[in-house]
Amino acid sequence: MKKNSLFGSFLLLIASFIWGTAFVAQSVAMDHLGPFTFGGVRYLLSFFTVLPIAIYTSKKRSEIKITKRSAIGGTLCGVFLFAGATFQQFGILYSTVSKAGFITTLYIVIVPIISAFVFKNKVAKKTVIAVIIAVVGFYLLTMSSQFVISLGDVLLFIGSIFWALQIITIDRVVRHEDPLVLLIIEFSVTSILSFVFALLFESITISSIVNAIGPILYAGILSGGIAFSFQMFGQRTTEPVIASLIMSLESVFASLGGVILLSEVLSTKEIIGCILIFVAIILAQVKIKKKKPT
Repeated sequence: MKKNSLFGSFLLLIASFIWGTAFVAQSVAMDHLGPFTFGGVRYLLSFFTVLPIAIYTSKKRSEIKITKRSAIGGTLCGVFLFAGATFQQFGILYSTVSKAGFITTLYIVIVPIISAFVFKNKVAKKTVIAVIIAVVGFYLLTMSSQFVISLGDVLLFIGSIFWALQIITIDRVVRHEDPLVLLIIEFSVTSILSFVFALLFESITISSIVNAIGPILYAGILSGGIAFSFQMFGQRTTEPVIASLIMSLESVFASLGGVILLSEVLSTKEIIGCILIFVAIILAQVKIKKKKPT
């Protein structure tokens, strides 16, 4: 059993903030680039963001050690990241950013389901309650009165399954391996796969990349390199279900970013949704002691 550290939770919270605000960058980038090209350039930047950090820290250990476990785990994470990010990008093309935030964060439900049925992990009752509260909160925060299942919504849901698989894979590998080594492998695999599909299905031009340079830099360096580094280190000391709940706050920060940066107004229903989500996060981390029988 992992020990849930406050610092680990803080790193995951910062990561969720960056990811939430990156939804806007991802949407804007689609005006200039195809999803595969965006993913290729984005995660190439993420790779070069993490690489010098890994080299610097490796000097203290005298080497960058790539084990069989880290190679397999990093590759699996890269495949899941590629699939999750790709389905998300295509989903944003055919859906709204608001729906994308909600549907993507359905991984908070998928993670414990996969963990329980595949790995036979026990899920605490309070965690189940927290997940239910979080789902209700996300619905109130992000859904309009008319919820229509579109192609974009289906793609986003498929993407959320791969995000859940990525979280679970990280959890099972990162406690034994160097997080930075895993990230280097993960980003390189994701970038290579994205560029291969971009060459097959899209037209890559320098001008289109230059036109989307702002969103690319934000998504690649901050949302990719920095936030995913925080995820790797944060998950080392945080239970996977609790980690997924904290990281699901990205849609809350996306909504707050809309209010602050785009002068959007939150309705009473949406404010209630925010409150419910924070209640769920607190509930997931509070230790409930059972009374000893007298």
